[in-house]
Amino acid sequence: MKDKYFVLVLFVAGLFACVSEDDEGRSPYLGPYYHYQCNLDKTFQLAFMPNEPDVLLRLPKRDYRLQRAEAASGEKYTLHASSTDDFEPVSLHLKGNHAFLSLGSEIYRNCITP
Repeated sequence: MKDKYFVLVLFVAGLFACVSEDDEGRSPYLGPYYHYQCNLDKTFQLAFMPNEPDVLLRLPKRDYRLQRAEAASGEKYTLHASSTDDFEPVSLHLKGNHAFLSLGSEIYRNCITP
């Protein structure tokens, strides 16, 4: 009987391991992404989270979950409040198919998605 519980615990632990972020800061989200091409050959991908006002920003080395913020024009997203391990500010501005991304001191300018 104990063996059955042990196997069940291992199975559940395995499921949680599959749905958490991996060691490289990647999200398990598999939905559609918009691909943005910016100046200086910089790129990023963006996914709008279903049933939430958040977006998932995918960069070559890691993902960031951003929450919607107040904007004078277009849409603005900033680092999600649950992101406690990030020390650099992240800000994304969207208007139509154009975007501007600020990641700490790195700026992604004139970004566009088809």
